[in-house]
Amino acid sequence: MLKARYFLPILVLLTCLGAASHDDDSYSLIWKPTENQELRYELSTEMNADGHKLILKNDLHLKVTKIASNGDYTVETTQKNARAEVDGKEEKMPDNPDEKPQVEVYNAKGDKISKDEDSGEELDEMGVLLNSVGDFSAPEKPVKKGDKWTEEIKADSKTKVKAAKVSFEVLGTDKVDGYDVVKLSMSYKQTEGSKPASYEGTMAFDVKDMSLVQIDARLMDVPFDPETTGDVKLKLNRL
Repeated sequence: MLKARYFLPILVLLTCLGAASHDDDSYSLIWKPTENQELRYELSTEMNADGHKLILKNDLHLKVTKIASNGDYTVETTQKNARAEVDGKEEKMPDNPDEKPQVEVYNAKGDKISKDEDSGEELDEMGVLLNSVGDFSAPEKPVKKGDKWTEEIKADSKTKVKAAKVSFEVLGTDKVDGYDVVKLSMSYKQTEGSKPASYEGTMAFDVKDMSLVQIDARLMDVPFDPETTGDVKLKLNRL
């Protein structure tokens, strides 16, 4: 069974989200958080392989605990209420009262500047891939509907990252769960390996401050283990 640790780095997605810059339908995607700002989400991950369906859910709580004079900011992430559903039967997993929040520091542009702590657990390709969903560096200039850009991801054998290409397009404004949002499409494809993984989906950001509202993605050919691949539906929603 997947461990919840796969999903903690989902907060990396917030490093590229933006504070509002709304002028003639253009938007800055660089988040400028406020101190003590709190964001809560439910993360749902549905996996299908060998005729079985597994759904993992947990709640993520992010809090901006510090903003430096130069714009650097610190985010703490905690997760609670983890539960698993296998073939329609749900089981709640106990919270760990001793688990400390994950603390990460970002610069004003949203680039992470703190180093990842070594958890002592071995990385695997599936966890690395799931963590990458929606991860992008926000353009420095405001964008508008129809704007597109592409990023090349370099392979890194140490972290088990595979070479890939990911493309984004601004779809325009929409309404999601009561929020007025700017929505982006994302399309990812690995460029190495005999059966490259890929995903398609959308990201939605609140037009008021460009904090994340939703991620909705479908991943194909996800490596569950060295011999098994399958599809995954991943959804992150603001609570």
